[in-house]
Amino acid sequence: MKKIGMIILLAIAGSYGTANAQQPAVIVSDKAGWHKIGETTVDFKKDSDEVVVLIADRFASIKFKVEDAPIDLISLTVYYESGDHQHIKITTPLKAAGESRVIDLNGGERSLKKIVFVYKTLPNRKDEKAHVEIWGLKTNSDNQDSKMNMQDNKMHHMKSDHVMMTDGKMVMMKDGKMMPMEKDMTMKNGTKCMTDGTCIMKDGKKMMMKDGDMMDMNGTMMMMKDDKMKDEKKKEY
Repeated sequence: MKKIGMIILLAIAGSYGTANAQQPAVIVSDKAGWHKIGETTVDFKKDSDEVVVLIADRFASIKFKVEDAPIDLISLTVYYESGDHQHIKITTPLKAAGESRVIDLNGGERSLKKIVFVYKTLPNRKDEKAHVEIWGLKTNSDNQDSKMNMQDNKMHHMKSDHVMMTDGKMVMMKDGKMMPMEKDMTMKNGTKCMTDGTCIMKDGKKMMMKDGDMMDMNGTMMMMKDDKMKDEKKKEY
């Protein structure tokens, strides 16, 4: 399920070296990949700025992109929702139309509270101001771990003895062999499964198995829908 995130860039107003106020940046996708967190324009004097991150705030790495004029990115501090922070020294000039190295965050993909960075614009012949963008990398490692867990769970159920609805018919896996389910069965938890796919719980509640649904001999139900599997012990109707 996609999350809708809003990231607000708070620029320090003023003159002679402070950043201009920016419009809020909105992230409408939480899929894996690089997302722009915020942007600002800076001039020739040493300055600092901060980006406050809200809602879809989980990132594994960040990087800076620069346009119009080179800058000297001195340092940055990343504040996490957990309360700790990470101070990173950069001291590397960034050319116009260039970008910084990828900066990995402590602990992998984490929820960010804000990013504070210190910089100064390097001299250039046109006296241009530098346009700076901050980008964050989403890996969605939690979703990948969850997917792997579901796949492992599926494999466990597929290898163990179970009953399953397939093509509208109930079949039984026994000692690694698939065969038609020719009689009603009672599972260890008291659930009774009929040859037509009707299952009656110990408390009398009923459910109907659909194609792809399976139940192991303990009475644990594994339901499949659109190739995405999830554990469910009960589904009433």
